[in-house]
Formats: sequence, structure tokens, C-alpha cells
Amino acid sequence: MGVASIPVDLFNPGQVFACLGFLEAADVLVGGAVGGFDWHDEAAVRFVLRTPGDDNPVEVVLRFLAEATLVALAPHGSGLNDECGAETHVDAAGLFPVSPRVLEGPKKVWLKASALPIRMKAGNGKALCVSHWADSGCGRRPLKTWGGDGGKSGAARMLGLLDAARPAIALSFAAAAAAPFNVVSPIGGFRLDMLRDYVAIDIGFSPNEHKSRIEPVGHPLVEIAAVIGLEHARPEVLDRLSYRYGAWQGELAPLLARPALGGASPATACRSFVAQLGEPNKYARSIQAVTEEIPK
Repeated sequence: MGVASIPVDLFNPGQVFACLGFLEAADVLVGGAVGGFDWHDEAAVRFVLRTPGDDNPVEVVLRFLAEATLVALAPHGSGLNDECGAETHVDAAGLFPVSPRVLEGPKKVWLKASALPIRMKAGNGKALCVSHWADSGCGRRPLKTWGGDGGKSGAARMLGLLDAARPAIALSFAAAAAAPFNVVSPIGGFRLDMLRDYVAIDIGFSPNEHKSRIEPVGHPLVEIAAVIGLEHARPEVLDRLSYRYGAWQGELAPLLARPALGGASPATACRSFVAQLGEPNKYARSIQAVTEEIPK
């Protein structure tokens, strides 16, 4: 079997979501993927991913991300078009991955252009969709931690992250595959990478006022894989500014790993963490602190 083992910080929600993202992507691109966390050494926790065949599954996912084209998907007849530079594909075939109408308060409205779903597709026809922030009527609560109306759309954010990650992948493919969450860039994303985010009042100043001297550094592959991981799974929302997520021990298929991320134990050892969020502005949510829940 193809096996990969990558380092992960369980106290960084984005990295845990990203591990599920690598599992989901490997399952689509290769098939038969299983994965889980190994925390026997607390100082060196790792995520182990296996697929049939001989190819390293993390390398397969990175090759896909390095070449995939991206489009924003718009429902037929909506007239929506991504206004932030991403190509928009009008889905005339009726295969739009979410409801074209979403709840906004008590009424249903057309999905906003800034939150159009994303489809990434490689030359071999394999494709991944990212649409979790547009969920409606499926029983899952959206986890949208970024603002889009006055800034970049979801598609434009993903394009920026891919553009930031691809040079690092090309420069040292082996290093990126061995530790994908260590790839760094100043580019912003979906506010899922705890190591980049901040609330200005908490750090005592606004980095925006020191742009020539201070630039927050993020991890694009964390953000990219995390939004893929959230496509079919959610952490448990506790209130407006906190959620609970889980990490599982042992190797599970995606169908069992998804509920484990939300804290439901699928007959295997799980650890539970609570993320506390802050509000950099009226639209965004920033991860401020993470604590592990100790079973009683």
C-alpha cells in the first residue's frame, strides 16, 4: 500500500481539518483511502494516510493541487459571476453542488457571488469541490470564518493560496510532501490556520499599520486542505464563538473519520478539543485559543 506520515499539531484546528482534507482528497484521487492520528509520542504527533497501490498518497494530492484548474460554480439562471478574478462556470447541466438558494435570516436568497462553490479539476478528469460555506438544508451548519462581500471571494482566496503553495511544491516537492503544513507564505486564506490569525486588540497593535515591516506568515496547504476536509464534516458548534472538534486514533475511512471530526466516537479512541474564537471584524472569526477536554 501507499503510505504517508506527516507531522500535525492537534491544538491547531486547521491542521486537524487539513488531515481530513488529505484523506478526502486521496479517497477521490486514488480510492480506498484510510487515515488517522498517531499520538503515542506527544512531542511528535503524526497523521498516517494509506491508499492502495504504491504511490505516496500525500504526493498524489500535492501533484493534483500543483496542476488543477479552478472555477467558481454559478447556478444556471442566477446571473452570478465571481467578481474577484476567478473564472466562473455556469452550471447549465444542473449539477450545482449546493442549493442555489440559501437562507439569509427568515428568507431564501440567491447564493452570494462571494460565496460561490469551487471546483478544482486536473487533466485526468479527477475533481474536488469545495462548497461547505454554502450549505443549506442538509442539516450541517456552515463554518464560514471569513468575510467575502467587501473582500475576496472564496474562489479568489483559494486561487491565491494555490499560487502561494505551488512555488514551494515545485522548489522542494519532497520537503512539501514530508511536512506540508510547514510550507509558509504571507498570503491570507480562510482563517483556519491558527498560526497566522490574530485580533489586533489582543496583540496590542494592528499589523496593517506596519505593512512595510510586519507581515503575518501563514501556511497555504493548511488552509487549502482544511476547506477540503470541511466539505463533508463539521466541528460541533457550541456557540457563536466556539466549537468542538475531535481527533481519532487508528486509521479510518472517510465515512467514519467525518463524524469523528465532530466529536462522535466511531468505536475508536478519540480526543476532544474546544476552539475559542475572536472577532477581528464584523464578518470574520479568528482562532484565539484551543484547550483539550479531559474525560471525567
